[in-house]
Amino acid sequence: MACSLTRNHKADFYYKSQDFTYIQISDTISIKLIKFYKNDASCYTEAIPYALLIGKCNTNHSIPDTLSILAHCDNSIYNIGDTLRIIQIENPELRMSLHKITIVKDTIIAGLKTHWTIGSEYPGIWGKVIK
Repeated sequence: MACSLTRNHKADFYYKSQDFTYIQISDTISIKLIKFYKNDASCYTEAIPYALLIGKCNTNHSIPDTLSILAHCDNSIYNIGDTLRIIQIENPELRMSLHKITIVKDTIIAGLKTHWTIGSEYPGIWGKVIK
């Protein structure tokens, strides 16, 4: 038995499939943290967990002013306004068959619920916070 609609149906949900645009950096960078999304997943799950740090670059003018840093398996807590040193790491999706857990946000515009990947509006790197 097939499923069918008896009237015109307008979708009330839309997911904007948007991934990060990754860039390469060669040195340690310094950022001022402007947004932070904590990683609550275990590192040994069925996907690649990460903390999302969005920051303004303090050091290098050859990279964009604002970056999204995907900190693989980082369960630390950071405060908005912190200055953090970041080093780029290899994208774990390149060496694993797993995919990252996507952090999404939604909004309703003109009655249509839209979801998008948080942080994807900025260039991104996989990175590690150096303490």
